[in-house]
Amino acid sequence: MQNKIRRRIYTMCCAAVMTALLCVSAQLSIPLGPVPFTLQLLVCLLLPFLLSPCAGGAAMLLYIALGLFGLPVFAGGGAGLGYVLRPSFGFVLGMALPVPLLSFLDGRLSASGTRRILLRASFMLCHIAFTYLAGASYMYTVLNLNGGAISYGACFAAGVLPFILPDLAKAAAALLLVSLLRPALEKAHLCPFSKAQPRSSKPSQTDAE
Repeated sequence: MQNKIRRRIYTMCCAAVMTALLCVSAQLSIPLGPVPFTLQLLVCLLLPFLLSPCAGGAAMLLYIALGLFGLPVFAGGGAGLGYVLRPSFGFVLGMALPVPLLSFLDGRLSASGTRRILLRASFMLCHIAFTYLAGASYMYTVLNLNGGAISYGACFAAGVLPFILPDLAKAAAALLLVSLLRPALEKAHLCPFSKAQPRSSKPSQTDAE
């Protein structure tokens, strides 16, 4: 029972730390038309590989909830329920939704070495592609709510094309960080996956003897 409680507390702490990083990364923004440039995607690409599915999903859910309930945690200090009507909100949803699934898949990888790195790189590219699809579709819907005549191609050109190269650079940085951080966390028994939970304080049979 104690182990279970400690595991839940540890998972909540990990989710809270990553939520804080999401909040900070969103404030480092550069306006580029309807979608600002931020470092949020870099943090989101790290989540599936450093947190369990539950913790990763909780971090994203908490971040979005904080913003919708009025804390200025979205890009440019945006906040409130009205933020859902901003064209860029679809990109926030697009970054959030794949996190639990990718974390689940990564936790079951049997590959190692170069093959594992390549699989993680493919997961990150799929994450980015889904973010683009969700974001451009949401932008198209929002901009055409009031009888607008914005084409999907125009939304893609404004909300996706300027970010492709920077986002690929973020993916490369995320892959490097995961390759460095994940082994270190597992070695220190600080990786929030079941196979790398913190050691129990219960003495072993050998210690008892």
